Amino acid sequence: MHASITGFSLAAEMALAGQPKALRHPGPVDPNRIDNFEGRSRSLDFTLASGVSLLDAVAAPLEASGLKGAGVTFKNVRFKPFRYVLPAHSPDVEHVAYYSATHAPAEEIEIVCANLTYGRKEDAPFLHCHATWRDRTGRMCGGHVLPFEAFVSAPGQASAFGTDQVAMVSKFDPETNFTLFRPAAPADMPAQSKSEPRCILARLKPNVDLIEGIEEICRRLNVSRAVVRSGVGSIVGAEFEDGRIIHEHPTEILVLSGYIAPDHDGQPRADLSIAVIDMKGSIHEGKPVRGRNPVLICFELALEASY
Repeated sequence: MHASITGFSLAAEMALAGQPKALRHPGPVDPNRIDNFEGRSRSLDFTLASGVSLLDAVAAPLEASGLKGAGVTFKNVRFKPFRYVLPAHSPDVEHVAYYSATHAPAEEIEIVCANLTYGRKEDAPFLHCHATWRDRTGRMCGGHVLPFEAFVSAPGQASAFGTDQVAMVSKFDPETNFTLFRPAAPADMPAQSKSEPRCILARLKPNVDLIEGIEEICRRLNVSRAVVRSGVGSIVGAEFEDGRIIHEHPTEILVLSGYIAPDHDGQPRADLSIAVIDMKGSIHEGKPVRGRNPVLICFELALEASY
């Protein structure tokens, strides 16, 4: 089943309502603010082979398994060489935010936690990965890992959750002027049986609130309970439940844990913990405040759903 959610947290509507975090992108505002498809779920635990790029280490087992779109997580995996970029202000008016020059630490890096979206770009495997790690001083830091330029230096374990029915496809997005993942499925894909485990692959678009967007997906698809298996994207600064605020607007995020369950009125309520990466590569972890963390560029999501 597919749902395109129209008129949900549009940038123009938020600006008219005085929402200070709303950012207008250079292109036309897409009326569909959330894209999602659901398909039968498949899980895969696999080994990231050493001596190859992150992309090749992920693509080989997932291609062999038949997964077309998936969220992948891993911890305690070492890389050398390791290349990444950070969120940055845009140097021009063509984007609301951009990314830094490439960082290339000389030492071997051991990832603490990574989330990535797996799919295809120009009919070849591709991925979008955010991760955290410790630098040589022990400081926790993070960034956007470059899939062709970060190489696994020792075998490590990873877990994928996705579907063989729905693909994540990277295409040009006119609104943001970036090439971004979005879920796609054939028009004749059969409806999902209530007895089958379900995978929902989704993308939240700019200015959709992180928490409210996840809950809206569950509401539209009649999902009572779900687990966030992977989440990768960016938000406008960050506001946490404990009162901490990050004011700089280009920040990247990955999900540390996430659950959706009914509240006392039976409505889906999300409980999310995230790691926020700022422009210096510093990490800020916590629970985001509902209604105060709009998506900056995109947020890609893999949900394990139940009725």
